[in-house]
Amino acid sequence: MVKATRFYKIISAILAFVLWGSWAYYINSEASHNVGIISGVIQGSASFLITLIMVLMVEYFYRLFMDAQFIIIISSAITVSITTMFLVTVHYLVGTPHILFTISPAVTVALLFCLFTAYNIKQKSIRNNYEQ
Repeated sequence: MVKATRFYKIISAILAFVLWGSWAYYINSEASHNVGIISGVIQGSASFLITLIMVLMVEYFYRLFMDAQFIIIISSAITVSITTMFLVTVHYLVGTPHILFTISPAVTVALLFCLFTAYNIKQKSIRNNYEQ
């Protein structure tokens, strides 16, 4: 089975932490500085972990539904649905005031990231099958 590289996973996770943590701080700091910081740290940390997990989930669902016609879409949609439910729950529990505005851009980019990751896995799989 073809997998994403460790470097790809780590760099993606670090970028997710910085980008989405900063966005969450910005969008929620009007409520109060502390709320902005808490939301930023929560979103940044969740984005870091979710990005690492998303790559594994896309790989897992790709293998699980390998024979499906729309494998790239299926593996990406399931992954993003699960991680979105997690994000909504965590932000609700910590009291983030603007949950929808906080997670919407990250979820949109996460879907694109998952589609890109699944596409790369499919391309590597095709190349490996061709080389064998």
